[in-house]
Amino acid sequence: MKKTVKAILISLFTAVVAVSVPFSAQALGNGAENIFGVTFTLDNHEYTVKCEHQSKLLGSEWYFERPAYLETADNSGLLYLVLPHDAASVQLRADTQAGVYLDGTQIKDGDAVFLADGTEHSLLAGESSYTLKVRYGSDIPVVSIDTQSGSLDNIYADKIHRESACMTVSDNGRTLYSRELDFIKGRGNFTWDAVPKKSFSIRLIEDFDLLGMGTSKNYALLANHVDMTMVRNKLICDFAGSIGIPFSPQAEYVELYINNEYMGLYALTEKVEVSESRVDIYNLEQETINLNLYDRVQDAALMGDQRDVAQYNLGSCKWVDVKNNPEDITGGYIIELELQERYFEEVSGFVSDYGQTVTLASPQYASREQVEYIKDYYQQFEDAVMGKDGYNSLGKHYSEYVDMDSVVKMHLIQEYAKNLDAAVTSFYFYKDTGGKLVAAPIWDMDSGFGRFFERYGTDFNNPEGLWVSGGRMVGTLVEKKHTILALLWQHEDYRQAVFSEWHTNIAPKTESLINSFENLSSRLEKSIANDRRMWLGGDFTVQSIDRWREESGGFMTNFILRRSEFLSGIYSPDHLRVTYDGNGGLYRTLDGNLYPAGTSATVMENGFRYDGADFIGWNTKPDGSGTEYQPGDALSITEDTTLYAQWSLHPVAQQPAEGGITGLIKRIIRKIFG
Repeated sequence: MKKTVKAILISLFTAVVAVSVPFSAQALGNGAENIFGVTFTLDNHEYTVKCEHQSKLLGSEWYFERPAYLETADNSGLLYLVLPHDAASVQLRADTQAGVYLDGTQIKDGDAVFLADGTEHSLLAGESSYTLKVRYGSDIPVVSIDTQSGSLDNIYADKIHRESACMTVSDNGRTLYSRELDFIKGRGNFTWDAVPKKSFSIRLIEDFDLLGMGTSKNYALLANHVDMTMVRNKLICDFAGSIGIPFSPQAEYVELYINNEYMGLYALTEKVEVSESRVDIYNLEQETINLNLYDRVQDAALMGDQRDVAQYNLGSCKWVDVKNNPEDITGGYIIELELQERYFEEVSGFVSDYGQTVTLASPQYASREQVEYIKDYYQQFEDAVMGKDGYNSLGKHYSEYVDMDSVVKMHLIQEYAKNLDAAVTSFYFYKDTGGKLVAAPIWDMDSGFGRFFERYGTDFNNPEGLWVSGGRMVGTLVEKKHTILALLWQHEDYRQAVFSEWHTNIAPKTESLINSFENLSSRLEKSIANDRRMWLGGDFTVQSIDRWREESGGFMTNFILRRSEFLSGIYSPDHLRVTYDGNGGLYRTLDGNLYPAGTSATVMENGFRYDGADFIGWNTKPDGSGTEYQPGDALSITEDTTLYAQWSLHPVAQQPAEGGITGLIKRIIRKIFG
C-alpha cells in the first residue's frame, strides 16, 4: 500500500458542528492497510458531547462523528464504503499533495459529492487505483460510540475491562441521545471467546429510555454473529412475550460504529435486572445497599465456597460478608441456572444437592442469609420435582414452589425453538417477595430454530424429535443428568399441562411467527448483507449474499412449520412412553420422547450409577428374566414399556480373620461404637 493512501484521513462534518478528528481505521482484508476518508452531511444532527462527569475531562469536548467504513475484499483494490441509510451527501477529503480522483474528477479538500447506494466508482489516490463500491444500511437507528482511549484494544484484552466513552443515538435526522457513558465493556461467554464479532455491555451515567425500551442505565449490544439470519434472539423473545412469558426483553436493531469504525448490525437490548421497566419485583439488592452503603456491599469480603472447584461441592453456597439485611428477604431474586465451568466467575450462588449450579443475578452481592434462603427454597422445589409423586419430604408438591403457567410456557418456547441451551445456561427464574419462582425472563435464544450442532445424539438442525423433555445437563459432575425441565416432564400432570398449553395458545400462532420473521428479515436486508460481507470476508459477494439470504430464510420458515407440525402431532396423551428404571441405581426416568403405537425407540445409554456394580444391559423384567436389550437396539413400541437396568456386582474381598488379644479388642470396640 502506497504511503499516500495511508495518509488519507477520515472525518465527519455536520451542519451544526464543523470539527473533524482524524483517526486510523483497523486494517482488514488480507492484511492490507486501507484507510480512506469520508465526510457526510446530515441535517439537524447535533454531535457535540460535553464530558461533565469525569474530572480529567472537565472543560473538554468530544465531537461525535458518524463514519463510513471501507473494507478491502482482496488485493485487487476493491473497497466497500458502508454508510447509514440517511446520509445526505459525502465529502471526500485527502491529507496528501498527490490528489484524489473520483471517476476521473479531482476531489478538492471538502468537496461534496453524492454516492448512490449500490454504485461503483473508480478511485485514484496517488499512484494507487481502486474500485469503490457504495452500500447503504437499512432504515434503522445509528449508534456511535467513542471510547476514551480511541481504540478497543483494552476491552478486547479482557471481558472484564471497562472504559469510559461517549455515545450518540440518532434516527432519521434526529439525535435521540448524546451523552457520556459510565462504561463500555465486553459481554458473552462462548461468543466472546470463539467468534470475531463481539458483543458489548454499556452503562449510562443516568437512567434513560433508549428507543422506547423503558428507563435504565444498563443495556447490551448483541452481535448475533453465530446466527446467520441475525434475527433469532429478537424473534423468539418477542414471541415469548406474545404468549405471556413475563418481562421478555425488548430489542431494537441498530447500525453500530465505534471509534469511527463500522462494526455491523447489532441488537440494542434490555439487560436482565430488577427495575420498574425490566423485571418489576421488590428490589432486594437496592434495599441491601441502602442498609449497608454501596461501597460496603461491593467491597465486602467473599465468603463461602469461592474456590474454582466449588461447583463440585453439592449443597455448598457462596456470598459476601454483608452485615445488614432487610426485614423481609423472601424476594426479590433473579437466579440463573448456569454451566458448572462458569459458576466460579460469579460472586454469589449455590450448588443444589442434585448438582445444579445456580448463580444470583440479583442481588449479585448477596448476604449469607439471602443466599441460604433462596438455596433452601430452590432445594425444596428440586426435591419435590425429583420425588416420584411430585412431593418432597415436607409433603409439599412442586407446584407450591413454582408458577406453573410460566414454567410450562418456558418449556414450550424452548422446545418449540429446540434451543440447545434450554435449562442448561442463561436460564432464569425470578422470585418476588412472598411469591413463587417464575420461569422468566427468556434470554439468549440465538441457538433456536435450527443450528448445525449435535449434543448427546440430538441433531438440532432436525425439526423433529423432542429435546427439552429429555434434556441433559453439561459438566463433569452432572454429565447426562436431567435438566430441571426434563425432571418436571417425568410427572403426568406436568405433561398434560404442556399438551394443553401447546394446542390452545402456541400452535395457533405459528403463522404470526413466520410473518414476523419475514417482515424483520426484509426490513434489515441491507444491514444484514453489509454485516455478513464485513464479518464473513470480502469474497462474500452480492450474489452469494442473495443466495444465502434465500436459503437461510427458506430454512427458517421450513423449520418453524415442520417443528409446529411435529409438536402438534406428538403432544397427545394417546402416545406411549418408555421408562428406564435404575433397578438399584438411583431412580426411574422417562426417556423424554413420546411414541405412536407401532413405532420404535432407540434404547438409551445407561445414565444410572450403582456403587460396586457394572452395568451390563437392559431387560423388560427386574430379575433379568424378560427380553434383553443393549443401548442402541431398536425397541418396538406397542404399549408403555419399562426397561430395568441389569448389574453385575463386584466380588466382595474376604477379610482375614482377626485373632488373639488384638482381634478381641477390635471386636469389642466395634461392638460398643458400631
